[in-house]
Amino acid sequence: MIWNEIVIQTTPDNIENASLFFYNHGILSLNIEDPTDMMDEENKLRWDYIEEELLKKDRQTAYIKVYVEDNNEAKSIVEDGKNEGFNIYLNRLRAEDWENGWKKYYKTFNITDDIVIVPAWEDYDKKDDEKVIILDSGMAFGTGTHETTKMCMEFLTKEVSENKKVIDIGTGSGILAIASSLCGSKDITAIDIDELAVKVAKENVMLNDATPYVNVVHGDLLCDINDKYDVIIANIVADVIKILIPDIHKFMNKDGCFIVSGIINERKDEVIDFAIKNGLKLKEVKTMGEWSSMVFI
Repeated sequence: MIWNEIVIQTTPDNIENASLFFYNHGILSLNIEDPTDMMDEENKLRWDYIEEELLKKDRQTAYIKVYVEDNNEAKSIVEDGKNEGFNIYLNRLRAEDWENGWKKYYKTFNITDDIVIVPAWEDYDKKDDEKVIILDSGMAFGTGTHETTKMCMEFLTKEVSENKKVIDIGTGSGILAIASSLCGSKDITAIDIDELAVKVAKENVMLNDATPYVNVVHGDLLCDINDKYDVIIANIVADVIKILIPDIHKFMNKDGCFIVSGIINERKDEVIDFAIKNGLKLKEVKTMGEWSSMVFI
């Protein structure tokens, strides 16, 4: 299969704007190549999943990539991006060529102290005290290497437990929904507007034997949801999170929480203030690298 790869080349501090451009075109599944992801909090390389070849990349340049099957849609998105001033371009590539090139950089790693992400093509001997997520994110992405996903994961390991009902908005590869099942939840909805992400998430749920607990559906944010949840997760961007906030209580059970991530540090206070003005209370906040994540109740 031939895919259209659309790439925005930008700087790390402009990733959110570029991401929002794609979100506004109905694409929530992004491949974000952020050079700051290669460094830990002490500015050291994360050797557990970074290979030396990546050191050759420009540390000041970030890439946001999406994959679109329809040729006319891809051309239209690129034209819109140029009109909005983005450095955007289009590549054509075979799915298998992309997949084989990407896999060599993605290795097994700990996303939390006890949760290990294992690429589906690698062998791994699980330790007794570990929880393992087998992942093949394909062109839907959501590999777990980004700070935004890591912070979400740390929050949900504290907030999700047995009998908690969970929804993961913009699920991508399904990584956070699968993690919720490992934390004990048996009633999880994973939703994404991208049909490719829905397909990949379903496959990953099957890989992890989580099909009885995780229902992956196609939908636009919470537009088609009529239920209430104990834990709502949205690892998206600030502007989309602000769209969700005014009505989020309609979807939260009593004593429920709203985990949000994908917020650049410069907009952390803005999101917190907006949430408080709309009746939410800040329970906890984390910052990692250039990104912030929060739990509201």
